[in-house]
Amino acid sequence: MFTPVYVVAAIAFLFYLGIPVMGAFRVRSHWRSVRIALEYLCTRPTLSFAEVSAAERRRASACAEREAVGIHALYGSVEAVEGVDRLWVRDGILSALVEMGKASVFLLRGGGLPGADLLAGLESADERFVETPWREFSAIDSGMRVFVGGPVFAERGVATFLAGKTERPIVVFYDGEDADLLLRAIWAGRHRNEYWNPATFTSLAVGISATVVALSSVLLRPSFSFTIILTTCLALLPIMPLIPPGTAFFLLYRRFWHQGRVWRARRDVVKVAIRRFRHHMGSRRKTEPKGSPGNITAWSEKKPDSARFLDPMLAGLEGWSVFVPEDPESGLAPLYVRGKEPLSLASACGKAAWEKAALAGVAFVSAVLSSSAMIFFGFRFLVR
Repeated sequence: MFTPVYVVAAIAFLFYLGIPVMGAFRVRSHWRSVRIALEYLCTRPTLSFAEVSAAERRRASACAEREAVGIHALYGSVEAVEGVDRLWVRDGILSALVEMGKASVFLLRGGGLPGADLLAGLESADERFVETPWREFSAIDSGMRVFVGGPVFAERGVATFLAGKTERPIVVFYDGEDADLLLRAIWAGRHRNEYWNPATFTSLAVGISATVVALSSVLLRPSFSFTIILTTCLALLPIMPLIPPGTAFFLLYRRFWHQGRVWRARRDVVKVAIRRFRHHMGSRRKTEPKGSPGNITAWSEKKPDSARFLDPMLAGLEGWSVFVPEDPESGLAPLYVRGKEPLSLASACGKAAWEKAALAGVAFVSAVLSSSAMIFFGFRFLVR
């Protein structure tokens, strides 16, 4: 008598949980690779006319079609669109051609960061970093800010971003300051909720259809009321969180999940700073940081006028930390961090992210169980 229950339970596990979760891991892995690639490209040397000229001379002497210049970044603006898949970008000194057909194209719009507090500005801006196929762009305005990073080749005197054997260009259309692009993209470069991925909708549609067929077979033959009720509850699992009293837990789930996403973004921003900037520790006394001061001329307990603070919003912590660019020509602004030592701060953010994710999971399970219990006992009362 429990065979239909087992069938519906297997269908629900596969299509409501298994396939969407596998899709969630795939989506999260994809965005992680995007952040890593963008972090790498944003800190590459900017494309220079001298390097392009040297590569062009090598190409001409070898009578080759093209010559590799290297992996470079270019912060510029849209100059023109040529044909279907070719974009001209100019940074004020030189123009480069980008083959957009095989490029990964993203759109980051939000007007930049408000205020001087970096983390608070990133959180309040709540920007969207959207991956968009090039052919879906309906119009590109001349002068629009654009970042291009990837393999560069010299072709008849023209610097061209082309897809290589293992790498392809990344193109980001954005507004705001160039120096803020990397951290804005690291913060926003993640899915809002990985469970709701392209595989989820197809999986839910197939799962609902299959459970309806299985449920109809139960309803068309005499069966125990317990079997009918349990099968119905399993078939309705996708909408259980939306049925009272599960709605309250579902709202808690959404809140905790958003908070966990914020903490993951905080963790990634701090980790990027740790990896890509030299880390110096100073005290609240007026001293010079250890190591090369980079572009810091003095060190004191006063806030530097030109600094943007990465405020961890954790109280009771002594000491200062400062990040300065490894490459002075990278175009990245110095970041001064007040509060917790960055490695500890990243660990604290990661721990908070896991805690919020666990609370979100508990809230979601509570939403499903509370609604299922209400429907189960309600049906038992009606059927008896």
